[in-house]
Amino acid sequence: MEYERELTNAISCVLTEQPMMPPWMKGRGIVTCAGGPRLFLNAYVMARMLRHHGCTLPIQAWHLGPEEMDDEMRQLFNDIDVETVDAREIRKAIPTRILNGWEAKPYAVANCPFEEVIFFDADTCPCKDPTYLFDSEQFNRYGAIFWPDRGALEASSYLWTFMSKFGVPQRSEPAHESSCMVIDKLRCWVPLSISRCLNDYSHELVYHWVHGDKDTFKGGWLMAEQDWVFAPPLKDPGHWAMYQHCPVDGQRLYEHRSMTSKWNLDTEQIKLNSTIMHDLGIEIIEDLKTKWSYYREHQGSTVGETGSAPA
Repeated sequence: MEYERELTNAISCVLTEQPMMPPWMKGRGIVTCAGGPRLFLNAYVMARMLRHHGCTLPIQAWHLGPEEMDDEMRQLFNDIDVETVDAREIRKAIPTRILNGWEAKPYAVANCPFEEVIFFDADTCPCKDPTYLFDSEQFNRYGAIFWPDRGALEASSYLWTFMSKFGVPQRSEPAHESSCMVIDKLRCWVPLSISRCLNDYSHELVYHWVHGDKDTFKGGWLMAEQDWVFAPPLKDPGHWAMYQHCPVDGQRLYEHRSMTSKWNLDTEQIKLNSTIMHDLGIEIIEDLKTKWSYYREHQGSTVGETGSAPA
């Protein structure tokens, strides 16, 4: 009960004080979390796909310390115009209670230098340049776009019970996925701050109520009584991946290679149903193998699952 009181007080403070986004945050950009060899590989492929589609937005790859991102990995990102950011260094100036894998995602979104941000999980495959989302009528109206997950956030989840303290009625509705988010932080700083509060109590409370960080964004926006755009329902949610579509034009925006379908270096890549980006992904990986000493040193063994942003 002590942790729940602390979380309740923290969210009440946000709602009372209505904090504003720091004024130094400007412009637009893309953020991902990419710590550890396997997530680095997937994020590298994702970033190369964005550049292939003509995306010129600045991209940041956040990680947790040098053990997750060595000098060679940072240089490989730098070569494709991706900036690396050590979240543990940022934490020295902007404290947070807990900073592990899932918690790193809302922390990176909140503390990246961009006012308008697209977050992509490392294991997503963009099918087009997403920059146009920032100028869409839907985004300009609401300031936030989210995508659906498989299944629902059931009324039985204790997250609803907790949110009822803030006037949110209990119900069942589609769960959120946090593999992609488009957020105007200037307009959404309060709900984003509440999401941060929820992730600050991940281990003791919140991740027992929901699976990881994803529905903490739903919680933040509901408790702040702020609307968002919800993308179209999942179409053909394959066993190995989810195919997510754009709320602006209805076309496929990205593929989320979740679970065991993530890209790897040493085994045959899983070919998704109706995949669009498969051949490009393989081409990028084969090119990376020629540049990354990790592959030569570990050839014949699969890349491990360690890293800062489980998906």
